[in-house]
Amino acid sequence: MKFVRRICLLMLLCICSFSAFGALYQGTAKGYKSNIEVEVELAEKGKIIDVKVLKNQDTKGIGDIAGKKIPKFIVEKQSLDVDFVAGATVTGEAIVEATANALKTAGLDTKKYGYKEKKIEKEEKVKLNFDKLPKKKVVEKTIMVKDSKGREVEINLPISSYAVSTMDVVDYIVPLKGKEAFNMLVGAGQDGGHGLNKYAKLYAPIVGKYMEHTAQISDHNAPFDLEMILSVQPDVLIVN
Repeated sequence: MKFVRRICLLMLLCICSFSAFGALYQGTAKGYKSNIEVEVELAEKGKIIDVKVLKNQDTKGIGDIAGKKIPKFIVEKQSLDVDFVAGATVTGEAIVEATANALKTAGLDTKKYGYKEKKIEKEEKVKLNFDKLPKKKVVEKTIMVKDSKGREVEINLPISSYAVSTMDVVDYIVPLKGKEAFNMLVGAGQDGGHGLNKYAKLYAPIVGKYMEHTAQISDHNAPFDLEMILSVQPDVLIVN
């Protein structure tokens, strides 16, 4: 009889994970670089005792700060409606979403915790039109520049077109070239916040349909698409 009782107790422990205080539930959500995993400790009636980030590979010094602060905010407010850490919105949203995922696993209504389902906007992709690429200007002179490793590179002037590793690099070009910064852009890499489409929504109504001649040359954290880069023939590729 004692043996049967022990077996039943072991089965009960296997069905649900418990800490010294409450039940533990895990949840995941997509972060800036990879999935973020959290463990949520719940007391009776759904009180959140603790939120621990088990896995967070987002940017050190930014994403990891959010990983420490957001869980505290959630426990203090007993709510998923919390303020995000500046500069780490994507990571903060992922922690909240992963926590909501854990609460759903526990059979709880996330709306009662102030959770709002994130609306996924359908992104309209502009088809690349090679006929719209900037016309190559006649080369008048060349200059030699050194890259970050001290290697010399020869650049033809004037520069007719350029590509950037991620769309936020254009912020450094706009003060120098104005609208021409978009007219000369032939390629950009996608960042974790879907920067290509966000910039297009912001700037296209002002500077025109520049996305027609701007190829996506990489996904976030992915190698460059060399075939695409060669097809749009940028005079310069700027990598941040």
